Amino acid sequence: MSGADRKPPQNIEAEKAVLGAMLIKREAITEAQEMLRAEDFYREAHRIVYGAIETLFTQNEAVDIVTLTEELRKEQMLDKVGGISFVTDLANTVPTAANLAYHAKIVQEKAELRRLIDAATEIAGKAYEDAEEVADIMDDAEKKILAVAANQRGGAFEPISNILMDTMGKQAKRFGADIRRGKIAKVDFSSRPFLAVDDRGNEIFAQTVIIATGATAKYLGLPSEQKFKGLGVSACATCDGFFYRKKDVAVVGGGDTACEEATYLAGLCKKVYMIVRRDVFRASVAMQDKVRNTPNIEILWNCNTQEVLGDENGVTGVRLLRKDGKVFDIKVDGFFLAIGHHPNSDIFKEWIDTDENGYILTGKDSRTNVEGVFAAGDVQDPHYRQAITAAASGCRAALDVERFLIANNL
Repeated sequence: MSGADRKPPQNIEAEKAVLGAMLIKREAITEAQEMLRAEDFYREAHRIVYGAIETLFTQNEAVDIVTLTEELRKEQMLDKVGGISFVTDLANTVPTAANLAYHAKIVQEKAELRRLIDAATEIAGKAYEDAEEVADIMDDAEKKILAVAANQRGGAFEPISNILMDTMGKQAKRFGADIRRGKIAKVDFSSRPFLAVDDRGNEIFAQTVIIATGATAKYLGLPSEQKFKGLGVSACATCDGFFYRKKDVAVVGGGDTACEEATYLAGLCKKVYMIVRRDVFRASVAMQDKVRNTPNIEILWNCNTQEVLGDENGVTGVRLLRKDGKVFDIKVDGFFLAIGHHPNSDIFKEWIDTDENGYILTGKDSRTNVEGVFAAGDVQDPHYRQAITAAASGCRAALDVERFLIANNL
């Protein structure tokens, strides 16, 4: 639409809205072009590699990396997919025919995302026509994006974490692991073999035990917090922060964790509110300085969260109570809890030494104070709380158990 045809805005706010819409459109087009260029390469690479995998399946041949690489080299396709390293990564993540169907779902979801980008660009473009409709248009776009995010998180296709856990479980079974469903209700570590009783009364005896029960994020206990859990309420900025790119979010807490989460989100989000219930931080001086020197972080001192606000699409804001009695709302799209974690160690405390916060104490290895009982992951790690460090800790514990069994001829 030419400048002559465009309806002139009626006021300064409308002009700002139009300019904002123009910027959104430009950014959307640029991002769409970058995504589609990358997507075209990876789609073609995936198509070639998966074609080779299907060929090998049809021929009833094992899909190992050597065979797959030779198949691609024979078809003169190896260079077109980025070389051996790309094939290795892809083959390692897709070793079975069942995952081919999963890949098809991802391609389908990407196609839907492509249509969404086109639709968002069109919506932003409509803002040129009538500045008075900009607010409604942006609200509509936001609802669509939130709906897609909720759809993806709610199972439009199976999350990669579920695929990974399922694959790891199958691998463990293949090496003889006996996997049982249930929750351990109590233990007796007074003598070996140790006893564990699940919530249905089933007894399990073992010469060694690895405690890997993790730690649970602390929540405020608000009904509205639970209502919007997964729809804007999160306890992991690194897990969910990307869903709130260029949006406004709030972080609850005043310690090192809260400051780390806030500064991480500040790199993704338009604005980050820090809700601190006191008038000082509990964080280290270095983390405090980092927060204060980040321009898009606003600290709300002496505030407690009364309610998380939202609608059918998710979180829309937070209602706060300040120490002076003032109640006010802030508009946010995401609400992040950073008030600590509770290690799931309560049932072991009769036997196992823990620190003042309940984290199981281990030495340089994974051994606890009870010989034959080991601990791994977040239940004994108050610092890192990452999947990769927990997995490494689990590997260490498994090696420690193996050495213990050999040393004791068990």
